[in-house]
Amino acid sequence: MQQTDTVGLAMQRGMTVAGMKGNGWGSTYDYWSPSRQYCVYHGSARILTEAAAASNLAYPNVGTKPLGQQTTDINFIEPYDSNTWTLRNIIDWVSQAFYSGLEAVAYDTYNWLYNSYRVGTKAVTRTSPYAYVIPAGQRDPQAVRDALEIFHRGAVEIRQARVAFTADGKQYPAGSYIIHLQQPYAAFAKTLLEVQSYPQLLQYPGGPPQRPYDTTAQTLPMLLGFEADLITTSFSADTELLSSIKPAVVTKPSAAPSSGAYAIGPESYGVFRIVAALQKENIPTFRAAAQFTDGGRTFPAGTFLVPPSSAARELLHTQSKNTGIPVSAIKSVPAVAGVQLKPGTKIGLLKPPDNMPSGWLMWTFDQYGVNYSVVEAGDYANLADTYDAIIMPDGVSKSSIVNGLSSTKYPPEWAWAFGVGTTGWNQLHDFVTGGGTLVTFGSGTATAQSLFSLPITSTLPSGSNSDFYCPGSLLSQEFDTDNPAAWGVPADNPVWFVSDDAYKLTSTSTYPVDVVAKYPDSGDQLKSGWLIGGEHLNGAVNGLSWTIGSGYVVTFGNEIGFRTWNRSEQRMLFNAAYYGPSKKLTAGQFQRLGK
Repeated sequence: MQQTDTVGLAMQRGMTVAGMKGNGWGSTYDYWSPSRQYCVYHGSARILTEAAAASNLAYPNVGTKPLGQQTTDINFIEPYDSNTWTLRNIIDWVSQAFYSGLEAVAYDTYNWLYNSYRVGTKAVTRTSPYAYVIPAGQRDPQAVRDALEIFHRGAVEIRQARVAFTADGKQYPAGSYIIHLQQPYAAFAKTLLEVQSYPQLLQYPGGPPQRPYDTTAQTLPMLLGFEADLITTSFSADTELLSSIKPAVVTKPSAAPSSGAYAIGPESYGVFRIVAALQKENIPTFRAAAQFTDGGRTFPAGTFLVPPSSAARELLHTQSKNTGIPVSAIKSVPAVAGVQLKPGTKIGLLKPPDNMPSGWLMWTFDQYGVNYSVVEAGDYANLADTYDAIIMPDGVSKSSIVNGLSSTKYPPEWAWAFGVGTTGWNQLHDFVTGGGTLVTFGSGTATAQSLFSLPITSTLPSGSNSDFYCPGSLLSQEFDTDNPAAWGVPADNPVWFVSDDAYKLTSTSTYPVDVVAKYPDSGDQLKSGWLIGGEHLNGAVNGLSWTIGSGYVVTFGNEIGFRTWNRSEQRMLFNAAYYGPSKKLTAGQFQRLGK
């Protein structure tokens, strides 16, 4: 941090000497989040420079008075004194900043190298805490693998135990992962594994909060859904250093008898990679709606069952090897209610221009191999024949659907995003009431409320951030894991909240409705990050599943698909999108696997 200040001030000094005004340094960007501050968690100074834009680079920006901030402070010494700003200014200002910073480093190489050495020395000689241990055999091997891949990509050394060992009085099985905190980039792993306690930073005593540049929590065990234990004292273990991260080792399932099936638990969010592969090969796939037992083993609600066939066994074995998610063969199909996934389930994604949440979902769906496409303006006339389920992410508003882009202002290649008018708005309504599925989250839920007059009202105070503020944190949650939307989710899985909303259900008679997820009735709602006014969340509902006409709607007040970070709760998007269009089966029908 000191080196960042040093080079930043040198850049400012060089610009002042060159007579360039209107420059500030050491502003806007904090050092909190490792998702942005990768450099500093790896022993380096991080410099970000930005210049004021010219709206059209071919022409200058011209005002009626000097442009930009005109008040001075210690970080902004001389205001810009011209009413004109051009592309030439941008190039000159940024170039001067760069060369001034480079000059400061070039003329002081000893101290820069020595300070870099000092940072590394501190990292490798720390004595406490000693390590993090990620136990083997967790409920979600995909979550563990994803976390390990993040650390490995970040040059963190990961060791795996060859035999069982004991640390801080707890026994850990062979195969457990150890991240020692006496290594150069241990801080990167530590800050991603620990609970964040963001400071109570106010603009002035008793005033509103100082807005952080980005979010305030990034605790991977909570976001992905796995366990990691902080070990405070040294211990010994027989380990090997991993040179790559591979899926957990699984065994090929034995051939299931004709009366049985192949079973895949819902505990891992990675299971939907397998579901997508089954859908692509048109292999029938079922889900049990209740817990059952087979061969002395208990399978939870939401367990996937696949009828026995050689094609199914080979595909499941391949997918199991690639993901580390185990597949079992059960002797008999239980007599419980369940569903059969609709073959080739087609998911539509509402994506207004410049909508980042939908962009992240596209990336997720592409990684998983999901059968989806962006809903285009021309699709609204026949939504029911085009899509089985539609996802409405944060940032999708009624205006973005009805008005969209203007067909008179944008060329034909933007036709997919043209406004569909009130006719299209009503067609989306009819898609659902006629039997379609809609899944919403974040501000998309307010849009669904407008579309269907949902009987919910916000529990959060309006107005000042001093009363309620949550700029990106992990909060407590209680899930009904028997609800299809929450199958496989841990009952107390934390949820991601970033300037979102929480609700009170004002009527249970308008539509049939079930509570999927809610905030605890009392207690500390914060799990990691920063929260002001958490008492306003007490008892508030978050996830709701509705029957509207013949359709199925699932709404979440929080962002269950935030940047692909919160993957443990993101599985509810998949749960709801596949469940809605599925065929509902009685216990007898399910036992016959739909036959």
